[in-house]
Amino acid sequence: MRQLFIAKYCSFIWLQKSMRLLFLSLALTTSFFSVASDSNIDPDLENPDESKPLKVAVAANFGHALKQIAEQFTQQTNIPVSITIGATGGLYQQIRHGAPFDVFLAANALHPQLLQKNGFIIEHSLQPYAIGQLAFFATDNAYTWDNLPNTYQQYGKFAIANPTHAPYGKAAKQLLTNIGLWSVLTPKLVQGNNVAQSYQFIRAQAASAGLVANSFLIEHQQDSTANLVPQHLYDPIEQYMLVLKSSKQAKAAKTFQQFLLSDAIQEKISKMGYYPVNRPLNSKH
Repeated sequence: MRQLFIAKYCSFIWLQKSMRLLFLSLALTTSFFSVASDSNIDPDLENPDESKPLKVAVAANFGHALKQIAEQFTQQTNIPVSITIGATGGLYQQIRHGAPFDVFLAANALHPQLLQKNGFIIEHSLQPYAIGQLAFFATDNAYTWDNLPNTYQQYGKFAIANPTHAPYGKAAKQLLTNIGLWSVLTPKLVQGNNVAQSYQFIRAQAASAGLVANSFLIEHQQDSTANLVPQHLYDPIEQYMLVLKSSKQAKAAKTFQQFLLSDAIQEKISKMGYYPVNRPLNSKH
């Protein structure tokens, strides 16, 4: 009997140890799978790192203004901003092919709307941020906006941005058509890929005059002839911004949008060659 009792007791002790080992094994296995599962969560999405640069793609005409605004934004929020400047159409194609931007500031509404239509943007992030101003520019003081109809025959070349894909070029063509000079100036046209290039054509005297973004004239404090042309002669150049769905800085991007639309920054934009979006256009003259 005593031997049977000892045998049963030993079996009981062995069973307890086995159960403890089994529970320990299960606990370790559960812990392992929990860690493995957590490791699949993108840390940027769970805990966004606002110290990472906010990557902003911006149309050429707004590049200079954005540099000043971004500096002020960083001072107030401690969020650094990385800026890529280019033609709206070119930046659009880069985004379509996976360029890792967070925010896109275009020179028109069309390309941002196409990105929205194709599911590239965060919902409700498509908003206007500025309205561009078209200006006549010539390096020769003899050429002005007012005497354009009487002096265009003397021009060597007349510069505009390409109206096929550049918003300021489209506006320039519309204006010249409305004043009856498109057909007579067509043989003299030299077209830049974007409005920045058309501006450089005139500065380098590769063109006698042209229509450019007023923001460039203000930026370079031109002493030569510069005339803001009547806005009613062309459709408003509404410039739209958006936050890309692929952004891992969505929180910082939305903060940046709010900053750009604030009254103080809109007032600053109005002094840089743009109409602000927080006032009706008919009160922006």
